[in-house]
Amino acid sequence: MTLKSIAKEILKSEKIAVFGHVSPDLDCLGSAFALFKALNTKNINIFVDGRIKQNDQQLFKSDSVNKIEFKSSDYDLILVVDTPNVMRLGKYGNEVIKHKKIIKIDHHFQEKEDLTNKKFVDVDSASTSEIIYQLLIEMNCKITPQIATFLYAGISSDTLSFQNDNVTVRCMQTASKLFELGADVLLVNQVCFKSMSMNKWNLTKFAYNKAEIFDNFAIIGITQKELRKLDDAGDGVSIYASHLISIEGINVACIFIEKNLKTFNCSFRSRKGVNVDSIAQKFGGGGHKQASGCIITGSYKDVRAKLINA
Repeated sequence: MTLKSIAKEILKSEKIAVFGHVSPDLDCLGSAFALFKALNTKNINIFVDGRIKQNDQQLFKSDSVNKIEFKSSDYDLILVVDTPNVMRLGKYGNEVIKHKKIIKIDHHFQEKEDLTNKKFVDVDSASTSEIIYQLLIEMNCKITPQIATFLYAGISSDTLSFQNDNVTVRCMQTASKLFELGADVLLVNQVCFKSMSMNKWNLTKFAYNKAEIFDNFAIIGITQKELRKLDDAGDGVSIYASHLISIEGINVACIFIEKNLKTFNCSFRSRKGVNVDSIAQKFGGGGHKQASGCIITGSYKDVRAKLINA
């Protein structure tokens, strides 16, 4: 599909459900909330399997997500943003795929499509928020300072403040335009890069002390028992993998964290030229060549062994 054809489908729909991925990050939330606010004349709801982190609630109101029980028959259209496959929808996946009209908007490559054939996927976009900006322009939506802030947060966070290799001229131009439209760049920088609770500081120290450094890759694993002891939910830990690949000689890094009993969220990061998406896809996940993720079930020992072997 083109953005123009997606815009037509959205504009003719009255009841819309917007879905993001499990444990939503700022790009996922920025995309969903921008649509939510821009289409406020319609009956629209946001659903994600996971809570909005307390720090991120400075940007996004947690009471705007999962307000009601989701039933696919209640909606004319389902929009899935920043989510490559059914597994990444978490508890909502089985109900979502019952719907006859699902449109996916994403920047993650997925080799085998299991969500919908109606999609717009641009792997050259640095973030899904960048695509949503183009979609809102296509629909002639007014981009308020609040919407601009949502989208800027998604772009800035997914590029690590424009440091990643996925940054393009268009990405920078979009960010500049959002700045002009009133995006609260200082707030976004504070939320994304300058805020850390004491619990998160303790988790960070613990994680780095537990890191295993091999010849050319590094790995960190954290269990539910350890999280409870640290009194932290373990959100946002993929940044640790990004930090590990800054170590000289380390080309691939992975952090795997137990979110439920014997269910681990895994985040992979790599240097340019190394494709970790191929690793994630072995476990039913996906993402980008240099930033990808998956979910693996099993004991800590078994999951660690599978990851190291992969």
